Amino acid sequence: MRVKQLLTLAIAASIAFWGACSVRAAQIPWQHPSGTTTDYDFDNGGTSDQLFVPAGTDPVVTPSGLAFFPSDFKAQSANGSGLPQSTASDKLSFDIHVKPGKQLSGFTVNEFGDYTIQGVGPHTAVKAFGSLFLTNLDTFEVRFDTLHTTPAALGVGSGVVAGEGAWTGNESIVAIPAGWKNVRVELDNILQANSDPGTQSFIEKKVVTPGVEINIIIPEPASITLGLLGTGLLLSRRRRAMA
Repeated sequence: MRVKQLLTLAIAASIAFWGACSVRAAQIPWQHPSGTTTDYDFDNGGTSDQLFVPAGTDPVVTPSGLAFFPSDFKAQSANGSGLPQSTASDKLSFDIHVKPGKQLSGFTVNEFGDYTIQGVGPHTAVKAFGSLFLTNLDTFEVRFDTLHTTPAALGVGSGVVAGEGAWTGNESIVAIPAGWKNVRVELDNILQANSDPGTQSFIEKKVVTPGVEINIIIPEPASITLGLLGTGLLLSRRRRAMA
């Protein structure tokens, strides 16, 4: 009887765990999750925790794409025990549909923020982690990159002295093959702040700008010649008909 009770509890705990994971992974739509830019349309825009795009707002549409201004995307810790005490994370996703006559050739995300570290301790540090995934929605081919930050290691004991300053990061996917017209963009970010007794740490993300590299498709000379030839034949037929 006790074995059965334990098994029931284990199953219930497992269901609760995976249920919590599925809730965490659910995307919350932007106020207006679809729109258009010069080179592509976008839709299905959402975030998991509304840090990239605060509730009731949208990204800013610029001539080159989209710009995000996170709100309260920060981690801070004071007088801690050296273990990870503060973590902030969010997942941003949206689909892009490249307009006719244009080709997606690259995708770069630039991130900007600031950090403060007061005092020195063996674990006192701030960290930024991230990853960018692109999925071809027609073939399900995937390309990805991880976040590269400057300073390269954000944290005392890893090459960054106590103080304050700005940090930048980027993920970049280049040489995307021809034919990527419908693409899902997924950006995961984690900020972490650790401290020791007598120390403090703080890190915040402030601006995120995905840069979509779009090339205009120029017909090959042979195609242009055939097009002109077809136009000439059409004009000749019209002249004969009028005669």
